[in-house]
Amino acid sequence: MNRRLTFALLVLLILPESLWAERYVQKLKISPLLTAVISEGEFEARSTGSFSIHLYSNTAEHREEETTFFTGAIVCPRDGVIEKVKLIDLDRDQNPEIVVIVRSVGSGGYLSGYAFKIQQSSPVTFSSVSDLPSDADVIKELVKK
Repeated sequence: MNRRLTFALLVLLILPESLWAERYVQKLKISPLLTAVISEGEFEARSTGSFSIHLYSNTAEHREEETTFFTGAIVCPRDGVIEKVKLIDLDRDQNPEIVVIVRSVGSGGYLSGYAFKIQQSSPVTFSSVSDLPSDADVIKELVKK
């Protein structure tokens, strides 16, 4: 029994992290008729690669079909793992931006933040910050920029 457990642990240590670690995927309701799906790239290493934001719209009669009607997307490089995603009105225009916070996997655990506006049912880059200290307030830094 101990040999099997030791073998299983060895296999996990030998396999690339991208084969066993879960990638980040989140569905985020922007409004009653607009949904975003934020995810790290498939089959990429967890520590580096890309992330994407896909937007989907629906109609009042198809509210339950949150991800059926694709409207737009953006793909961005990332150096680290997505730590969290928030909806925050950074510019106070009554329309929240999608904020993606990424933490590097190195010893410093540096933070990056990416903010996206929704324009004509597609995400567009609004602002970004990078190489922030591990305890930085990413939202505050994005607002300052």
